[in-house]
This record gives sequence, C-alpha cells and structure tokens, in this order.
Amino acid sequence: MDRSKVFNQIDRDIGSHIERVRELVRHISVSPENRGILSCASLVKKYLEEIGCKARLVETKGNPVVYGEYDVGADRTVLVYM
Repeated sequence: MDRSKVFNQIDRDIGSHIERVRELVRHISVSPENRGILSCASLVKKYLEEIGCKARLVETKGNPVVYGEYDVGADRTVLVYM
C-alpha cells in the first residue's frame, strides 16, 4: 500500500494539526472538578466535523462521549478511544 499521499497530506497540513493540539492542551478540562468537560468535548466534536466526520456528543451520567465516524467503505474499522 502506498502511503505517500497520506504522509504528504500530513506534511502539508502540519501547522494546523499542531495548532489544534495546542488549543486542546490550553483548554481547561478537569474531570474530578467537572470543569470544562462539556466544552472540551464540544471542541473535539467540532474538530471531527471539520475533517468530514459525522460526529455527535453523547451525554451520559458521567462525562460526555464524543462519537465520530468517517466511512470510506473500507473492509476494516479503526476505533480511537481517548
């Protein structure tokens, strides 16, 4: 499998990727104090939507869950849990 297109895309957009990580790291999100959890989850949802994912925020009894899906019709599925 030729991954050069993927790596070229990453290299081309590296600045925006780094800025998104910086924004997430700066965002207050303290689970034991319930500070900023919902707004941080909303930010992650926004990022997923910006790259073309179907995304939704699922509220639970605890912290919210962000669910994103990007279907390219592949035989395999990747799940990322953070």
